[in-house]
Amino acid sequence: METKLKKGDVVLLKSGGPIMTIYELYNDDTYAKCYYFTKEEILKDEVFPSITLTLAF
Repeated sequence: METKLKKGDVVLLKSGGPIMTIYELYNDDTYAKCYYFTKEEILKDEVFPSITLTLAF
């Protein structure tokens, strides 16, 4: 059983990548808008399918 993600969770993609924070969930939690910093320390945001995310801690 997968853990239900919620706003404020610290996550990362199951395939790897930067640590991100969930800002908003959409479509019955099917998609998550996440904020993260690039290697150059630039703040970015992207929307990911929730199924591709896992809790970082």
